[in-house]
Amino acid sequence: MLGSLTSSPSTATSVGVTGGASCGAVLVLAVGGVPAALTPVAAVGGGLLVAMLLGASAWRSRAAVTRLVLVGVAIQQGLAAVVNLMIVRFPQELAGQALQWTSGSLYGRTWTGVWVAGGAIVGGGAVSVLMNRNVAVLVLGGGAAGGLGVDPRCVRARWLVLAWGRG
Repeated sequence: MLGSLTSSPSTATSVGVTGGASCGAVLVLAVGGVPAALTPVAAVGGGLLVAMLLGASAWRSRAAVTRLVLVGVAIQQGLAAVVNLMIVRFPQELAGQALQWTSGSLYGRTWTGVWVAGGAIVGGGAVSVLMNRNVAVLVLGGGAAGGLGVDPRCVRARWLVLAWGRG
């Protein structure tokens, strides 16, 4: 999805957001006493927080997408270091849970979790299909898209949020 905005098929959709998600999940595990059902919520919250920070900094400074990707990679590496530090400091039984979350394992998941994730994937897919027409107009360039009644900045911002949510 980000490849369509940057005209580069090699653009990763994570751009630092997966580091925020891992950090959010591991932080909840580190706090302890929090219900296990809130771990995915913390992961989504951490990812969205990083996505909003990246989006706000890019929006405010009107940074190029390549700069946004580079900053995202730097944030990803910084958050990976924080997650690794927390895992090393964990008691051994919690370290296993944290590694399971950060590696993306499906071990021990229930069908309820599958249905929730499937619903999110279907919903995100439906929104991306609805937005595809506006995104396709962006290929013509910002000026041409604006002439056709499409606000390039708004479409790019919505597409980035959707890509980060699905990434």
